[in-house]
Amino acid sequence: MSEDHAVNSVATIELLRRDSQKILKGVLTGDPEKDRRNVSTLLATINAVSSNLDDAEITKNLVDMIVSLTEADRGILLLRDAEGDLEVTVARGLGGVDLEGEVTYSRSVAAKVTSSGRSVCIVDSLSGEYPRLGESVHELQLRTVMCAPLLMSDNLIGVMYVDSRLAREGFTGADLTVFEALCKQVAISLTNIRLKRASVRAEASSEAKSLFLANMSHELRTPMNAVVGVTALLLDEDLTPQQRELVEIIRSSADSLMALVSDILDVSKIEAGHLDMVSVDFDLRDVLEDVTDQLSLRALEKGLELVCPVELDVPVLLRGDAGRLRQVISNLVENAVKFTSQGEVSIWVSCDERDEDRATLRFAVTDTGIGIPDDHLETIFCTFSQVDPSHSRRHGGAGLGLPIAKHLVELMGGEMGANSVLGKGSSFWFTLPLLTQPGCALPVEPALTKLEGKSALVVDASVMNRVWLSTLMESWGCGCEEAEDPEQAMARLRRAATR
Repeated sequence: MSEDHAVNSVATIELLRRDSQKILKGVLTGDPEKDRRNVSTLLATINAVSSNLDDAEITKNLVDMIVSLTEADRGILLLRDAEGDLEVTVARGLGGVDLEGEVTYSRSVAAKVTSSGRSVCIVDSLSGEYPRLGESVHELQLRTVMCAPLLMSDNLIGVMYVDSRLAREGFTGADLTVFEALCKQVAISLTNIRLKRASVRAEASSEAKSLFLANMSHELRTPMNAVVGVTALLLDEDLTPQQRELVEIIRSSADSLMALVSDILDVSKIEAGHLDMVSVDFDLRDVLEDVTDQLSLRALEKGLELVCPVELDVPVLLRGDAGRLRQVISNLVENAVKFTSQGEVSIWVSCDERDEDRATLRFAVTDTGIGIPDDHLETIFCTFSQVDPSHSRRHGGAGLGLPIAKHLVELMGGEMGANSVLGKGSSFWFTLPLLTQPGCALPVEPALTKLEGKSALVVDASVMNRVWLSTLMESWGCGCEEAEDPEQAMARLRRAATR
């Protein structure tokens, strides 16, 4: 049984539990033969609703059940179209016969139910209980009619209508009770059918989009690789300064476009569930060196300090997806450099948990950039999201990097988050469980007894460097002071000399 039909079954059972007294009161008439027939019809239809039938069959079965239990001549399901008008969706007669051709019914009764949202039961069209409605019913040579609204979250989606010819006795209050209860099940089933269709359409649309993005990304990469390759060859030629400048612009633009194409391809693979992780042995120091080598020049061009402190208890011989880890760190560092105009960017690595064969590492990329407002900290991880759309024009980027990084971390079993103070900077962190390589022993603190009890002065313009070096010195038993420039350092030395 599919999930959608299981929902139908559960909804049916819940309906019977709530309305059991009402339904049984109408179904059990005191006539053994009639009671046996009614209960048999009810159970057969419930079984059909909960079985693996298609949407059209479920709807027909529900209408047949209502016709049988109310002993009506006809049952008509009318649903609202896009303009809000009622149109016949299913029309069935006694014995489950499809009514062909144009189906006539009391439009006045259906309109009354649609406008009021309440059921109408005309026991006898000649009784005068509903003068105008009764006349319209009698004109169709009908004696008795019931019509009830079908509601989806308090919104009317249609009506259920049953009637009988002049030869038949009128519907009773018990018939109306059963009819209204069963119409609730019709509404539930129609709701589930619409939700299932919407889900199928959404999945098909998402799959088509992902396939299109993947195909387009591959198609774009081929000519772009040619552009990048030819540009590299041109730069090896003897060019005039003006020509070299133009070729550099081409190369820079091509690199940016290639990065965007790669991001789009990753997004399409993630959404399609086709992005596979690999597990290989690697040295964490190599990964961090690759990242800093790749981005240090860009940081230097902006006058930024790029530092990468690794705490002493962090194991470096690991097993996991080194390529994806490198991609995540590079992405975060590139963003930090992009949105920082002065100060520094740091990659701090620490160990949250450690045992003999695995470790949970924490990576934090911190900058002194523009910061992020609190109300945007969640949306920055949404695809194509930007804190400020003007940033994409000023700094470039399509808002894909952070969502990709978060997805990659989650695929590797970790989690990612961010902290920020507007105007002071941001810190993007992620934790990652990794296997340690066999023979990678737990780190042992170095015994530097010669430094114990000594005093040290750390002088560095970088706050992160000072914190890291001070932490390292203190772990060796040194008392430590900090200074950010030579003037502060000389002042501290003079003060220490006079103690």
